[in-house]
Amino acid sequence: QDPAGVVLNINGDTAAGEIAAAINAEHLVFLTDVAGVLDSSNKLLATITPPQVAELIDSGVVQGGMLPKLEAAITAASVGALTRIIDGRQPGALLDALGERENGTLVG
Repeated sequence: QDPAGVVLNINGDTAAGEIAAAINAEHLVFLTDVAGVLDSSNKLLATITPPQVAELIDSGVVQGGMLPKLEAAITAASVGALTRIIDGRQPGALLDALGERENGTLVG
């Protein structure tokens, strides 16, 4: 609640993107329950740029919970951070994302 007693709802993905930008992070990783960002044919996009993200959003291909993740990725990219969106249900997914093994979608 704010000082006036109004309940605030803050999206964690949005907050993560703002924090990444504020601290000039090099990387931002989102663990989710899908393989990554999918195109209109439901094919995984291994790498996308911020302008491509904007196109996916504007065209309606990206919806729901992926929207704030991609908006946060654009925010993080504004300071040069790379964002990886990965399937957190996969064993070792986070270690893979932080290492040299590519998984999910890299935004940057």
